[in-house]
Amino acid sequence: MIEEALHSRQGTITVIHVNSHSPIKGYFQLGNDKADAAVKGLWTLQDARQLHESLHIRAEALAKRCNIPMSDAKHVVATCPHCQKSPLWSSGVNPRGLKAAEIWQTDFIVCQLLKPRAWLAVTVDTFSGMIVGTQHAKANSKATIEHWLTAMAWLGIPKQIKTDNGTNFVS
Repeated sequence: MIEEALHSRQGTITVIHVNSHSPIKGYFQLGNDKADAAVKGLWTLQDARQLHESLHIRAEALAKRCNIPMSDAKHVVATCPHCQKSPLWSSGVNPRGLKAAEIWQTDFIVCQLLKPRAWLAVTVDTFSGMIVGTQHAKANSKATIEHWLTAMAWLGIPKQIKTDNGTNFVS
């Protein structure tokens, strides 16, 4: 905003230091509080866009996770080019285990920030909520076996494992 105002030269800009931690609220402290609130909202919306671009989650989850209004979350989802081509999946019912190591849910996700080992294998015990994640160079059956051996060392041997039946799980 400041940079745009400087380039357009439409208004006067003054940059001053404000002791915002003062217990006595004056004109500048109140203005600083308003500026902080405005910037916090901008960063939160920007964070929401980044989160949606990486995970493509629905508007409801985005609003809850990023603490933004539902209208803003719906706008972020509606302006995502990927989600316009392939709509988001509707949420289904995932059964939970009645005791530890009864039902696990496992999936591989890609996180480009972790290259060259960009694949994360994640397993969740549905009873305890315990999460085990391991990092891999590829999402293949070898990585799946390595991940499950690590998960079993931490969580025990499960009775059932739920997956999305991707190629790394069925080969």
